[in-house]
Amino acid sequence: MKTLVLFGLCVLTVNAAEFAQAKASAVSGGGLLVSWRETGLSPESPYSYEVTADATANYWCIDTGARHPTAKSTWPVISPDPKSGGTFTSSKSGNVSGELPLSPPPGPTGVCNAGESLVLHDVTYEAVELTDGTMVVSIDGVYSVLLFGRTVGAGKGLPIY
Repeated sequence: MKTLVLFGLCVLTVNAAEFAQAKASAVSGGGLLVSWRETGLSPESPYSYEVTADATANYWCIDTGARHPTAKSTWPVISPDPKSGGTFTSSKSGNVSGELPLSPPPGPTGVCNAGESLVLHDVTYEAVELTDGTMVVSIDGVYSVLLFGRTVGAGKGLPIY
């Protein structure tokens, strides 16, 4: 917070809002959780936030033995702009700490053969951005979750069994 004194007659307080922290984490189930802390806001006031990202998901059709029978049963889904938003109230000291989740793009319908089930195999998020309506923060990194199968090599996938 900056205080300016003008002509010795009045005092004007200017809030200098800034994101003190912003990060993203891949979570089980294929989601992405974005958390942040913004400081220098007006005390006890509402602020709206939005999270966006580019997301790519791969869905598989699996048989009753949990096998992926053919490559023809793989369905990539690209979502250029999944969004999540919410309104948060700043503390008495003018800070907001918050979290917003992103969900994986929904899978296609009616693509599996009889006796097969559609499962989310993996999802990757990149170009993650957080905005408060006046500032945009880019959160660097590529966040990947592997939900079905095993990771191969040194990827960032998180196997969930």
